[in-house]
Amino acid sequence: MWNRKSSQMQFQITCKHCGKPFGIEAQQGQTVRCNCPFCGQSAVVATPMAEVSERQDAPLDVRRQPAVQSARPDGWSLGRKVTVVFIVVLFSLIALSAFLYIIFSAMSN
Repeated sequence: MWNRKSSQMQFQITCKHCGKPFGIEAQQGQTVRCNCPFCGQSAVVATPMAEVSERQDAPLDVRRQPAVQSARPDGWSLGRKVTVVFIVVLFSLIALSAFLYIIFSAMSN
């Protein structure tokens, strides 16, 4: 939808972090930094130069919802995965060194 005073246009984008759609106003061909109203993460959006579609006069159907901090769908963050892998490797090295100690001490007797 054109705002004739400032030549701004509304664009509907989807947040890469939470996946929810929201609208922004910007000029065509402009790169805009904005924050998602749902999760608060920042995004950089490059708006297109050409007209988006024939339905420019149709209002955006965006429902505003309160920002909610949600966990990742699988429940495993990158930090947790790294910690688990580190602990598994550490215990494996301890078990291997104990096994080798037992084997070599038995061979030396």
